[in-house]
Amino acid sequence: MIFAKTFSELRHWLRKVELKGFIFLYLVFVADEIDEKEARTGSYKLPVDFNDDYGAIPLEAASDLVLSVAQMEYDDTQSRFEVVNSKVNALQTVAGIITSGVAGTVAFTGIPESTAFKILLAMFLLSFVITLWFVLRFLGVGTTSIPAIGKELLLVSDEKKQIQVQVREYRRSSLYNDYRNNYLVDVYKGAKNGFVVMVILSLGVIAWTTLGGVTLEQSIISKIRGNEELSLLLRGPEGSPGRNTYINPHPEFTDSGLKFKYSLFFNLQHKTEEKPRKSEPMSLLDYKSDPGSNPSVFFRLNIASKPDPQ
Repeated sequence: MIFAKTFSELRHWLRKVELKGFIFLYLVFVADEIDEKEARTGSYKLPVDFNDDYGAIPLEAASDLVLSVAQMEYDDTQSRFEVVNSKVNALQTVAGIITSGVAGTVAFTGIPESTAFKILLAMFLLSFVITLWFVLRFLGVGTTSIPAIGKELLLVSDEKKQIQVQVREYRRSSLYNDYRNNYLVDVYKGAKNGFVVMVILSLGVIAWTTLGGVTLEQSIISKIRGNEELSLLLRGPEGSPGRNTYINPHPEFTDSGLKFKYSLFFNLQHKTEEKPRKSEPMSLLDYKSDPGSNPSVFFRLNIASKPDPQ
């Protein structure tokens, strides 16, 4: 019981906070004021003279024509709600697509390290939340008014009196639905204004991530490269040394100037059963690369040791 009571009080408090927040957002994005009762019921206040006799017509004016006109007015209020509802559904779909596109772009390119970009991204997310808030408020209004078949209509036997009662019920329902629809249209305007802000901010986010700005990954890489100790740690231990190879230049004086010839000293391990020979100088002209040698090194040395024309 204590837990249920605590949960009920917490839910009631959260509803009050949400209601206060919505009233503030309504003032900002719709530029109009509403009270708590209007926001809670999802409809603007009805006229003061709205009572049981509201919408009644004189008995002598009751006719089938008047009844058909009252029915048309009522149908118009219902169709108006359907039009606004379809617009809200379309706005909700497009907002979801744009948010998914922004999330995919940021995930693909990475988040820039700039603080200004983070503020821009936070503003975009806030505008999305505000738009969704208005949409949920719109969807939360599910009440509508329909003409009631009361005892008065059933007990009346006179045809004109029946038409009078029906016209009154249609007019009452139409008025109630009109005030509800006016509220929902304004809620849709708030969602649309929030959506416009969200689109503008999404263009800024996409342009920033695709056209410029250092991403978080690039910043991490540059920091690693600038830290020598961390680079050595990530590189890991060095492997075993390869062949002992070095170049011994031999200067020669010729008519055209000082020339150098190079000899390559290396240790080769024969793949046969013979004992390995000791290191001995070998001219690169007599050296042929084996599959285990480095072709790029040999290519450079071979060019450098090209014999001089005599």
